[in-house]
Amino acid sequence: MWDELCNKMRLVSDDIVPTENSLKLKQPWVNSSLKRCRKKTDKCWSSFDCNPTVENLNVALNQQEKFEDMSFKCKIEFEKRITKHLKTNCKPFYAYLRGKRVVKDSVSSLEKPDGSLTKNNIETAEVLADAFASVFVKEPYGPLNEECYDISEDSVIDDLEITSDDVLDEFKKINISKSPGPDEIHPKLLKGLASNKDFIDSVTKLFQACANSGEMPSQWKTANVTSIYKKGSRKCALNYRPVSLTSIDLDMPDKSTHRYLRPMKSLTAFHNTIIRPVLVILGFCPRPASSI
Repeated sequence: MWDELCNKMRLVSDDIVPTENSLKLKQPWVNSSLKRCRKKTDKCWSSFDCNPTVENLNVALNQQEKFEDMSFKCKIEFEKRITKHLKTNCKPFYAYLRGKRVVKDSVSSLEKPDGSLTKNNIETAEVLADAFASVFVKEPYGPLNEECYDISEDSVIDDLEITSDDVLDEFKKINISKSPGPDEIHPKLLKGLASNKDFIDSVTKLFQACANSGEMPSQWKTANVTSIYKKGSRKCALNYRPVSLTSIDLDMPDKSTHRYLRPMKSLTAFHNTIIRPVLVILGFCPRPASSI
């Protein structure tokens, strides 16, 4: 079911989303007004090339000055806009800074356990994978015994209901600045499809089927792992940290399950803050070690 829905969304993305930018000016602050001003400037210079008179030269120079002034104003407005929303959405700010770099950072050669350097991307990826796996810590079961974590029939959630309204609300809250996951479906496309009732109904049925069966599509279990440099030598794999990009659709069932478990969490907090202290005072429960 998910594969069919994912293929249809890819077809929509291929038909609608442009893959090439025909604009010669690739600066992020370029808008429609600046494009029109650039075309008008090019037209003035073309007129001067066809008829190189003093009058056409002055017209072209004046238009060129207007274009440069407008380009400078657009750049200042763009920089103010990305710095204004720096706390809520910092990705455009850091993307703009990375675009200003002359030397691009990338993971090239890493040291192997035998001291030699990797020669291609496959060897580099294997060294990074081994380094990330080596620092993974498997948490113990404590403080309860391992038998307490066995799944019983009472601990299975069988009354989780996912409605179309819940799915629609979550799709409207999607952050379009996030990067797509292994399914290559951009969050902006998902947010745009939220206005389609048939799409929301199909996704709701998919999420409900996952909740009832206790299984999820295999693509939701995979992630694109990107290594980000921290500090120290760039040839040491442990000086990089992994960042996983999962499917955007995976967040929807997680949030629905969290919404279902929230009342239980509130009852547990009520028991720990109100009921248990009273039982301690009455002598039915032992006092905490910190209060002795």
